Amino acid sequence: MEGVKKIIIEAEVKEDNRLHLNFSKFKDDTLPNRFELLSIMVSGLSMVTRVACKDLNYEKQGEIIHDVFNSLKKELFNGDSFKDLNIMADEL
Repeated sequence: MEGVKKIIIEAEVKEDNRLHLNFSKFKDDTLPNRFELLSIMVSGLSMVTRVACKDLNYEKQGEIIHDVFNSLKKELFNGDSFKDLNIMADEL
């Protein structure tokens, strides 16, 4: 991945009580490809998880990290999580 990648992430809780995400770009920027986006999001998740755990005791840190992993497992292996996935092939 070269250069600075800028993405806009919109998050909205829909009527099904699930968080729906929309990724877009600024007018003159190029949207990262799906592998670059994955790298950006994993790095972001790691950083945010560590920030959330800052100043907590080890037990609470472990609970938070465990919850993050469980949430990832649940979403990745649940077919309904991606039933409304709409990827434009020319965008990612």
